[in-house]
Amino acid sequence: MLTSEGDKLMLQYGASRIALEQAGTDTFLVKHSDFELFTLGFGREKNVVTEAFHGSNWWVNEKYSGAKKFDYLKEWEAYTGHFHSDSPWYGSTRIVIRKGQLLLGGDQPLAPIEAHVFRPADDPSDADRVRFDMFANGQALRMTFSGVEFFRMFTP
Repeated sequence: MLTSEGDKLMLQYGASRIALEQAGTDTFLVKHSDFELFTLGFGREKNVVTEAFHGSNWWVNEKYSGAKKFDYLKEWEAYTGHFHSDSPWYGSTRIVIRKGQLLLGGDQPLAPIEAHVFRPADDPSDADRVRFDMFANGQALRMTFSGVEFFRMFTP
């Protein structure tokens, strides 16, 4: 449950009351181990909060009026997970599916270009590419993002 305390937004999570730290417009960091992998974000309709999301999780309230079922290509499930680069500049990222979209880092939508190849959906220049390959047991073992290799890590 979310409440406000003065100028702070508080999350009641189990027995903990956690102050949310703003990371962007309607996007927050939650200092709790269950929330450390992704930001907690909110969506609005007519300037009223109607949905919340964290990684692949998505919740709506009674004011949400949009679609509640979303289709996506089942092959995208092979791309979800934790990927790590040995580069000191890039580190790790996670790929999730939420609301029928493949998301890089839990919040950057990817647009398909061809089989196993995507671009950031909000980048009309088409300069960056995200490519998945090296498949085993139905999962991509490597993701290449604009020439930087990331390898699947078998962690949550």
